[in-house]
Amino acid sequence: MVVEPDASCRAVTEAVLAMGHFAVAPVVSVEGALAICSGLLPAVIVCADADVERLRDGLRPLIVPTVVNAPADAEPRELIERIRAAVRGSIRTNASTL
Repeated sequence: MVVEPDASCRAVTEAVLAMGHFAVAPVVSVEGALAICSGLLPAVIVCADADVERLRDGLRPLIVPTVVNAPADAEPRELIERIRAAVRGSIRTNASTL
């Protein structure tokens, strides 16, 4: 899931994630993300640093990995690698609680 109010930034992030073969659910706001998460549990949420705590608080008791969106001048592969690391960490964490 990508939480980004700016349409052009959201489109760039979606394109980067598509390069990494991720399915993307674009959302304009934290409130929209929380509403969608009641029926869809994303593997990871990409959002602005300022939105991380609001998302985590709103999703409790669920734990969804969050990744801060990369700056516009960042290398796209770096964001993809951070997302993959977050998903791998989530899988290990969830497996250890079984």
